[in-house]
Amino acid sequence: MSDDEERTATAVVLRRRDRPSVSATWNGGSVERDLPETGSLLIGRGEECDLVVPYRSLSRKHARLHVGPPHRIEDLGGMNGTHVAGEKLAAGASATIRSGDAVYLGNVVVIVHESAAQTEAASKFIAVDPATKTTSARVDELARGSEHVLLYGETGVGKTTLAERLHRSSPRGHTRLSRVSCMALASEDGARELMGTAAYPGVLERAHGGTLLLEGIDELPLSLQARVLDVMTTSRLARIDGSDPKSVDVRLVTTAGANLDERTKAGKVLPALFARLRTASAFVPSLRERPADVLPLARLVLDQLGLRNGKPALHIPHEVERLLAMHAWPGNVRELKNVVERSALLSRGSAVEAEQVIGAIATPMARLTR
Repeated sequence: MSDDEERTATAVVLRRRDRPSVSATWNGGSVERDLPETGSLLIGRGEECDLVVPYRSLSRKHARLHVGPPHRIEDLGGMNGTHVAGEKLAAGASATIRSGDAVYLGNVVVIVHESAAQTEAASKFIAVDPATKTTSARVDELARGSEHVLLYGETGVGKTTLAERLHRSSPRGHTRLSRVSCMALASEDGARELMGTAAYPGVLERAHGGTLLLEGIDELPLSLQARVLDVMTTSRLARIDGSDPKSVDVRLVTTAGANLDERTKAGKVLPALFARLRTASAFVPSLRERPADVLPLARLVLDQLGLRNGKPALHIPHEVERLLAMHAWPGNVRELKNVVERSALLSRGSAVEAEQVIGAIATPMARLTR
């Protein structure tokens, strides 16, 4: 089997999902099943498992997926371990995962998928304000091309949402969008996780044929930035064990903070990488720079919450509209989402209550961040 054929064999089979599901993919096969509304799923080689993965690197009972939100993956002490965000879990330990995150059970990739309705709602980017309309138009322009892309702006402005939209609107929209936190790659095993070896395909190789979202590329160690730049320039992958370089076909979508120019001058970002990325970049403004988006975003959050809970969305009375419009939102869209969700869950009746919004805004951001 050729390298290209092998990579094709390990690709996740995509389909429109009417319900949330979990998939497992390995060299030569894949399996997927719907998630229950509550409870957990046992994953392993054993026939008694809820998700049976007939692959040699798994134990009979390897891990347990606890259905959320939030979802959690628990290691059951199986051989070859359970890896989340580049870190190996201790036996019996668990970690929170998001839909779309890749969890590695040995060489098997496990991913929780949202339903089609959840994915479409979560990937909706509100663009009512003129500042956001400019960004939205730029992202649509970039989606039609094939260049590697940089989305930059403050924390919590919605860069990941825009990256998902860009991928879905691109010529690769029918393929898988892989996602990795560059902060997690700053660990000791970061180079192996990113570049891989002959026996262990890295993140870049596993994303072959699709799009790879590198979140926080300005947090990546300089040595790994140089490796990413080399892949962007040559479309060749130099694995860390010195084995023969591999051709790789992957579109990189990267995100970074608003101060990328300053971090480059401070020696935290390679100038050559910054120069390459900014040719196909889009700035995502803060929420205080796009006030017309606040109320439509709040309504979207309530719609999504109603969809998840199977209930009608709460409406926003005028008093609450004024409170939301007056707040500066230093935590941007992420803070708005947390405030609106918290207020809605604590409100009684069919409307969001002003007293709950006041209390949620006064709550420290550290307690609101999930």
